Amino acid sequence: MQKLLLGSVAEQVFRMASCPVLTVGPAAKEEVHSEEDFAKILYATDFSPSSERAASYALSLAQEHQAELTLLHVVQDVSNVTPEGSGILREYFTKRLKKLVPETAELWCDLKYEIQFGEPVSSILQQAALQNTDMIVLGVRGGAHFPGHLPPATAYRIVCQAPCPVMTIRG
Repeated sequence: MQKLLLGSVAEQVFRMASCPVLTVGPAAKEEVHSEEDFAKILYATDFSPSSERAASYALSLAQEHQAELTLLHVVQDVSNVTPEGSGILREYFTKRLKKLVPETAELWCDLKYEIQFGEPVSSILQQAALQNTDMIVLGVRGGAHFPGHLPPATAYRIVCQAPCPVMTIRG
């Protein structure tokens, strides 16, 4: 209720800032990160323009740190998808993820492609915990006309629950 009435300062910053914003949420590991600690980066995309803009930042960070970069897309609303259909969707979205990556990227970082089915926030957080991610990179849409969002925005929920810092890039 407080978020609805007052909004989140952090969310307002990452939705309005013209530069990438690195946010360390309350659930992040307590050890201090140094530059060398970003060995595993998770980039999550919904293929929106703001999300695709964040891909270049994730790739640049992976190159700079010679990191493992996992590109993740979560397919929602799969209640009526057959096993055959999920295979087709997995193949289609893997191809879309690969289009975000330059051909030479495998020379300077370890790339992994993940397609999951379910609710985006929980899937992204589960993937981050599973691979012991050091940073999550997300694209965010611009600010709303009023503070707070109903329901809380995906990026805000991830920042609040992520086990690591989250870099948000506004589209």
